Amino acid sequence: MVNKINRIEKIKKQLKILLPLLLVLVIILIIIAAKNPINQPTISTEKKAPGPKIPQNYSMALPLKFDIDKKNLSLPKEASIISLTKSQISPDEAVKIASNLGFKELPKNINSSIYGQRYYWKSDDVYLYISLKVGNVNYGRPDVVFVNKVKLEDDVIINKARSFMKDNIIFYNDDAYKVSSITFLKKTKTNEAALISTTKEDADYYQVNFVPSIAELEVVAFFQSTSPYNVTLLVNGDIRSLNIDKFSNYNQSIKYPVKEINDIEKNLQDISLVSVEGFYTLEQLPLSSIKNIIINKIKIAYLLESGRIENLYPVFILEGKLTTADNKEYRATLYSNAIKNP
Repeated sequence: MVNKINRIEKIKKQLKILLPLLLVLVIILIIIAAKNPINQPTISTEKKAPGPKIPQNYSMALPLKFDIDKKNLSLPKEASIISLTKSQISPDEAVKIASNLGFKELPKNINSSIYGQRYYWKSDDVYLYISLKVGNVNYGRPDVVFVNKVKLEDDVIINKARSFMKDNIIFYNDDAYKVSSITFLKKTKTNEAALISTTKEDADYYQVNFVPSIAELEVVAFFQSTSPYNVTLLVNGDIRSLNIDKFSNYNQSIKYPVKEINDIEKNLQDISLVSVEGFYTLEQLPLSSIKNIIINKIKIAYLLESGRIENLYPVFILEGKLTTADNKEYRATLYSNAIKNP
């Protein structure tokens, strides 16, 4: 009995010594684990914004210089991305729109690999394409004879364009679309089918640009630099053409920070040359023939990426003077993603 009691007392003494040592060991292991996490995932609080697919037409950075008045340059600090879901135009809606525009006969039915099913009307010098699946209306008068130029006030031009939309496009309403700007256009001497920007006094056409009401910026398309949703007028106020899409839904992302001018200047490789007046394609203008491009104008706009869902991405539109190796000068347009990603 006495021996048993002695053994118990001995074990108690040993536990009194071991337990504090075990406690210290556990604390040391916890500290080591905290300082050296194993397979511990890192969670980023910054969200990278998706961007537009701007084609890079040259393998090396362009010879760019900036001549921008930074003190008077006003750019937004943030912008969102907008997704527009296209809505189909029914055959009945198409026929009604055509009737409003003066076409009483039945349309020709075209199956396009790009637009899907299209209705087509043509009468004298007037044409109308209505793409049912992608919800697009395209109307115009191709070979327009110049008229005597009459100076119209901007509000008159806008009202004529808006009234033409309301009177003929049955899905148009002022709550869904708004006028963003007027672009003054003229024909070029070398290519009468091409139109270039000019002053109001020198214009052959007035293009009234529309954007979805949710958009806080202008909308441009690749190789166009003007809105794909528009009504174009002759300088006397007659309608020349119309192009509009039908949408069923609008989604706006969170706000993302926008690059500053210094960010653009530091990342020249992100700037893409889109078009040069006088050149039908940039394949006619190899990089070795470009002496320099001096950027003297910059603005921010939404770049349209077409599809069933049309995405509008904020981009910088840079314009300036391109000088070739033989010292000829041309007007150039360039694009760059405007969102500042982490």
